[in-house]
Amino acid sequence: MGRTSDAKERLINVATCLIWEQNYSSVSVDKICKGAGVNKGSFYHFFTSKEALAIEAVDHNWQAAKERLFGPAFKKDVPPLERFNRFFKGFYRVQSEMKEKCGCVAGCPFGNLGSEVGLEDTALRKKVQEIFAELRGFYEEALCDALEQGFVKDIDPPVVAKTLGAFSSGLLLQAKVFDDVEVLRLLSLGMARLIGVEEKDGRLVTSVCCKGPGSEASE
Repeated sequence: MGRTSDAKERLINVATCLIWEQNYSSVSVDKICKGAGVNKGSFYHFFTSKEALAIEAVDHNWQAAKERLFGPAFKKDVPPLERFNRFFKGFYRVQSEMKEKCGCVAGCPFGNLGSEVGLEDTALRKKVQEIFAELRGFYEEALCDALEQGFVKDIDPPVVAKTLGAFSSGLLLQAKVFDDVEVLRLLSLGMARLIGVEEKDGRLVTSVCCKGPGSEASE
C-alpha cells in the first residue's frame, strides 16, 4: 500500500472515475479499494460507508468540473453570450475525451448518480441537488448580465436557467443512450431558442434588435 497520507485521495479519485464510467450500484467497496491499492481497513478509517465516499467523490468531480469547465467559461469579465459559447466548446470536449477514455459516452456524472439513487438515498440525492443548483447559478448570472446589457429581452433568468439545466441534462442522456457525442452539437441551437437569441455555426449571436453595448464580442 502507498503512503497513508494519500490513501484517502486515491480512494476518492478512483471512486470518482468508477462511478462515472460505470454506475454507483455496480461499484463495490472491494473494487474501489483494489483500484486505489488500499485495503478495506484503511477505507473504513476514512469513510463510514460507500455512500460517504460517494458524496465526497461527487463533490470532488464537481469541483474539478468548475475548475476545468464552468469557471473558465463563465468568468464574470467575459461577455454574457460568449460565456455560453465557451461552455459549448468545453461541454463537447469533456464528453468527447470521456468517450475516448471509456469507449462510450459517459453522460452527466451528477445526473447519472441522481437518477440512479432516486428517492432511496437522501444524502446522495441532496448532494446532487446542491450541485445542480450551483450549476444553474452560472447560467442565471450570465442571463442576468445579458438582460442588463441588452443582449436579450423579456426573459426570466431564474426560470430560463432551470430550463437550460433541464435541456442540457436531457441532451446528455440522449448522447449516452445512443452512444453518440455528436448529439451534444444541438446544445447551442437549443439554448439559443430558450434564451431568445440567434445561433450561427454553433455560437450564440445577438439579433440586431437586441444588440447591447459591446455586442460584437459575442458574435
